[in-house]
Amino acid sequence: MMRTPLLRSCQAIVITALAGLLPVKAVTVVECIDESGQSSFRDSCPPGSIKKGEKRLQGNVNPPTPVLSEIVAKHPVTLYSIPNCDSCELVRLQLKARGVPFTDKDASTDGAIRKELQDLLGVEDGLMNVPVVHIDDTILREYDAAALTAALDKAGYPPEPGAAAAASTATAGANPSPNEASDEASEATGDDATAPPPAPAPASDIPPAPEAN
Repeated sequence: MMRTPLLRSCQAIVITALAGLLPVKAVTVVECIDESGQSSFRDSCPPGSIKKGEKRLQGNVNPPTPVLSEIVAKHPVTLYSIPNCDSCELVRLQLKARGVPFTDKDASTDGAIRKELQDLLGVEDGLMNVPVVHIDDTILREYDAAALTAALDKAGYPPEPGAAAAASTATAGANPSPNEASDEASEATGDDATAPPPAPAPASDIPPAPEAN
């Protein structure tokens, strides 16, 4: 039996009508005003903000994306570093390129910060290396761009395409590794051979604490 165009049209109308009878998911969002006067829509207003109003949205609506300040409050990022540390600077540049706020703690001379780092790493005394990045239950003991990206993704920080480019720029600004020097030599001689990727930036030793007089 052949179906006529009219029959198919009637079936489409019936299906559409039945779909309209199905329950539609509704989401209520509130408009919040923060201390600086910025307005945002959320599921609830955080402390320190004022609720201006609320809206009930119909349909399949995704929940509001958490703003950066909420992510920072729940998943703070701490960098333990020392001065003149190339790998520490690479961590800073990757975090800044992604727009991630972080606390930078100098463990070279501050005894309280050194003790804090010892407790974090589970060591009583002795030699410690930096950089150390602490995010939730993740502790990164050296600069590893992929591991840092994974930890930030897990914490919910929004991605930023410029992070990889900034990390590459930072690496190029440091002293060239043997592999990089080989790449430059190959380009100069017209050699198309591809050198292996450079190894992760080495960690730096924290100098011993000065002895008390």
